[in-house]
Amino acid sequence: MASYSTDEDLVRVRSDALSLGVDDLAELHEEAHDRINDMLEAVWYKTQARDHGLDPDLTAMDESRIDVARLKTLACLKVLELLYKKVMKSTTEPDGYDRLRRIFRTEFEDEFNLLMERGLGYDWSLGGSIDPDERFTTRIRRTRRC
Repeated sequence: MASYSTDEDLVRVRSDALSLGVDDLAELHEEAHDRINDMLEAVWYKTQARDHGLDPDLTAMDESRIDVARLKTLACLKVLELLYKKVMKSTTEPDGYDRLRRIFRTEFEDEFNLLMERGLGYDWSLGGSIDPDERFTTRIRRTRRC
């Protein structure tokens, strides 16, 4: 039962999150955790592992080596998207919950992109902490013409 966020974190982002009629949000926290890990592996880890001399097909991403504090807001936004999806009405017309779901999906995507631009720490050296040189930064690859 792994998650990057808690109900308390969720309330800090959206104060009425616990009053929408869903009694147990643990499943949504876990789903958000799994989706974030899938996105990190697809978008970030494979490239970064190769840059650090690892084969990502042989060495899986280890979430215990990630700077998880940077993922809390991201996880809350994903949980809110999933929560509003769960409580929205099943009609062809969008209701208020569907509009909120779309808002939180957009905020999640924006936050994920910002995280990828600013950097995500990963303990590549297994030193027990994330060194400054173990931060992901966007690299601009340009073709030089001579």
